[in-house]
Amino acid sequence: MALLAAGALRDATCHKGRAAKDYAAARGHVALGALLAADPDAISIFDVASRGHVLALDGLLRQRPQLLNARRRDRATPLHVTAAAGNLACVDALLKRKCRVDAVDAAGATPLMHAAAAAAIDVCSRLVKSGADASKRDASGRTASSWAARKSYGTKMRFLAAMAVS
Repeated sequence: MALLAAGALRDATCHKGRAAKDYAAARGHVALGALLAADPDAISIFDVASRGHVLALDGLLRQRPQLLNARRRDRATPLHVTAAAGNLACVDALLKRKCRVDAVDAAGATPLMHAAAAAAIDVCSRLVKSGADASKRDASGRTASSWAARKSYGTKMRFLAAMAVS
């Protein structure tokens, strides 16, 4: 990290054409390899969050902590994106770093609402346990339970059951 901060080139190669990330991966240092591959100037935190690449997400946040609550044009945060994808590991990584659990996007939707719409019950439960407000309403007056109901009755019942357990 210190070398990268000092301006070292992450993609510089040796005479054999191998970069530091290649050496790290070859020696079983998967997390270090992911950290070196996570170039904040070339990779979007939103792409990483939506695809569930938790090691790359961690690498980006180590290098640029301000990305934790970054916003897209639609005002969505990385937590919105990973909750909508239903990726619990990435949600946990963001929550561990104390992201804003009830941040709202341009439609007034919270990450909990996006997780409910995706029927990601485990993510919904984790968000509520981390302080997400299940009674919060979006710009149209809908709650996370209403977002779950848009998909199906069964999804709404599972969502409500998960909220009761939390």
